[in-house]
Amino acid sequence: MMNATPRAPDLARDFAHVDCWVFDLDNTLYSHEAQVWPQVGDRITLYVAELLGLDGLSAQALQKYYYHHYGTTLRGLMEEHGVDPHEFLAFAHDIDLALLDANQELGDAIAALPGRKLVLTNGS
Repeated sequence: MMNATPRAPDLARDFAHVDCWVFDLDNTLYSHEAQVWPQVGDRITLYVAELLGLDGLSAQALQKYYYHHYGTTLRGLMEEHGVDPHEFLAFAHDIDLALLDANQELGDAIAALPGRKLVLTNGS
């Protein structure tokens, strides 16, 4: 009987021609069940509320407006209020990661791939 799951050496050989990998982080390299984005969304709303002295509903409405108008809430905050992106991102991503489980099999498979690995997010 043939094993349907390729072994790490087979993956490296099959993809030897690839010199760069781009992985989407959000709800791809970790499960949506980890509730990362709901936490980040709540932190963004809190940031907007504290920055502008708004209640939660008003802050969330402005957050969504900036997201749709500028492509990200951060871009709107930078354009409209001169927000430092590093400060914003540090605040927004200060979340509880306890629900993220290590996935050794996924880590090993990614490590076995040849070439450079980039992990990107389109968040904030």
